[in-house]
Amino acid sequence: MKRKILFTILTITCSLFLGCSSSTDAVQTENPIKTESMDEHSYLNGLWTTDNKSKDSILNHGGSYLEITVLNNNEIKGTLVSIQGGTQRIASITFTSYIKNDELIYKYDDDGFDNSGTVVMKLSKDKIIVSNNTTLADSNTSGWSINSVELTKYK
Repeated sequence: MKRKILFTILTITCSLFLGCSSSTDAVQTENPIKTESMDEHSYLNGLWTTDNKSKDSILNHGGSYLEITVLNNNEIKGTLVSIQGGTQRIASITFTSYIKNDELIYKYDDDGFDNSGTVVMKLSKDKIIVSNNTTLADSNTSGWSINSVELTKYK
């Protein structure tokens, strides 16, 4: 009887030890699944401006700026603003869109002057090139709208 109990205890102990040991080895030797980094576009976060001007300088003297927040790897939200120096006319759009092939395309219905259009942003670590195809509203007698512009990360 003592032999049966001793044999059972040894069998259970060995099974547990070997079972845990082999599963640990399996976890350690498995190849991790490679996933695309969520930080691929994190360099876009922040303020991008014309001529590396501060936001305050642009607000007071004119220019353009773009504020970006990366929501996840390919989705960003932001605000694009163009301010006309002297008159202080401000055209702006707020957007949420997706990056595809380092490019963002956003269609808007109102830039503050009832204009509509499509903004295309070519994204890189050094600069963002904004191209705007605007349809001016009949009510917009000034002709002001979002500028096509090259922006650099404000430092």
